[in-house]
Amino acid sequence: FSVLDMNGDGTPEVVLELTVNGDPQFFEVLHTIGDQVYGYLIPFRGLESLKADGKFMYSGGYADYGWAEMTLTADGQTMSRLGFCESYLDSDMSTVIEYYIDGAMVGKDEFEAYMEEQTAKADAVWNDCTTENYDAMLS
Repeated sequence: FSVLDMNGDGTPEVVLELTVNGDPQFFEVLHTIGDQVYGYLIPFRGLESLKADGKFMYSGGYADYGWAEMTLTADGQTMSRLGFCESYLDSDMSTVIEYYIDGAMVGKDEFEAYMEEQTAKADAVWNDCTTENYDAMLS
């Protein structure tokens, strides 16, 4: 598990890595609103390379991936894509890949530099699920 501010509201969330037979399958983000704790289940490829600033990488396939951040509400979570690429087939059935940063289309080199910059940021700290770590991190 990790404890960090995922949505920039100044209150940390708890992120659990959920495994099946030792293989990560899902993440669950636990977020407090008032006196209620909400859980948001994210598939494994939907939250990769979690950074200490709460940003994360996601992947929808070969040329459909990027960096994002979450908004957490009582109605659910939404993902805001910050820098991403997406692909589609044109009329000739050729794959076209488009690159975006902050909603603006950019070139491949600028996108790759952005991806490297995000990847270089400090990683979230992951803790083993032990009583001692729960007590230390959640007190």
